[in-house]
Amino acid sequence: MKRTALFFLSVVILLCAVMPISAEAMRQYYVNGDLTVPLASSYAIDGDGNVSQLGQGYLYALTGDGLQQVDARDYKGGGGLVSTGGSVRILSTRVRVGLNFNFGWDNTVRTVTLQNVQGQGFSFGYFSGGRVFVPYRDSNGALITTDKTTVTLKPLGATGIGVYVDGSNKPLFSAAFSGANDYLAVHPLPAWSGQVTRTRFNGRVYCGDIGVADLGNEKLTVINVLDIERYTVGVVAAEMSSAFPLEALKAQAVCVRSYAMYHMLYSTSYYGQGFDLSNDTNSQAYLGDTENSAVNAAVNATANQYLSYNGSVANAMYAAADGGMTLNSENVTGSYVPYLRGVYDPYEGAVWNKGAYGHRLGLSQWGAWAMAEQYHKSYTDILGFYYTGVGLSYGSLG
Repeated sequence: MKRTALFFLSVVILLCAVMPISAEAMRQYYVNGDLTVPLASSYAIDGDGNVSQLGQGYLYALTGDGLQQVDARDYKGGGGLVSTGGSVRILSTRVRVGLNFNFGWDNTVRTVTLQNVQGQGFSFGYFSGGRVFVPYRDSNGALITTDKTTVTLKPLGATGIGVYVDGSNKPLFSAAFSGANDYLAVHPLPAWSGQVTRTRFNGRVYCGDIGVADLGNEKLTVINVLDIERYTVGVVAAEMSSAFPLEALKAQAVCVRSYAMYHMLYSTSYYGQGFDLSNDTNSQAYLGDTENSAVNAAVNATANQYLSYNGSVANAMYAAADGGMTLNSENVTGSYVPYLRGVYDPYEGAVWNKGAYGHRLGLSQWGAWAMAEQYHKSYTDILGFYYTGVGLSYGSLG
């Protein structure tokens, strides 16, 4: 519903309190100029952002699918968070993100050039358990490192990788590998203790470590292994405008972190590639490290918070816009998910009139904007509206 229509409706309600109004005027009002809806069978958002019924009949919502009759049980969304606090099991505090890989399409590369943009070189090793950097040592027990800030990695035969510096044709050292999780781990060294290092690769900057493997055809698969909170910053910055209100950004941060952890725990889609999530919209858009004060504040304020359902991390799917109504999961994916229930979304209708944009499951980003900006709702209000029967819990390893 356009803001002009809501304004008109508010005027009608106010007039009803101060002057008689004809039965015909009471019977209907206009939406978008030509669509009429019975006034006694309608609903609106009040000044506090609450969805309220105007009459005693059925409710109606103007959605991307046209005028929909709404059962009175549905118009308040998910009904609020079931609980806050407590804990849910998480797999790890480090996430593995595929940057270049062969899955559906092939964007693996022939060479990988890495630049330490803040520190003083690199250490080389492997990922213990697929996630934790462990340095290589030479025969004398010394760490295998270089003080060069730029290194190039190239395939050596079918199962090896060589590390080159200063344009030399002779590798500084080489390593052989045997499987999908057997990555050469490249760890940027800090210039001083405690410095957060960043590595430039392919035009973007990444926190954490870079993993490189030859998984076939003498082409290299590249992953980024980093703390899940820094990953969440990178995804929120890519998926939602930093100009959005803080409470909307906080809701997005919880969704991003929860979606990632759910797939780390339960999905095997990229298992054969040795990572958890892709950097594109098949998982979540991730553009590497992004320093933005608003996004950082939202992620820090919700650190280690996960959307949960029945004691487990929830698959907190989200989309840009739902067209005024989200959908039940089985109508999109074919699988019933109890917390991904369709809800009518009058909040989004106040700011977005271009129809649905995305799969229409879970949180609407434009709806979250409206709830936070126009109705001063908190991020917990937003999450409790778009997901049914969920809680908000802290992650606990185990």
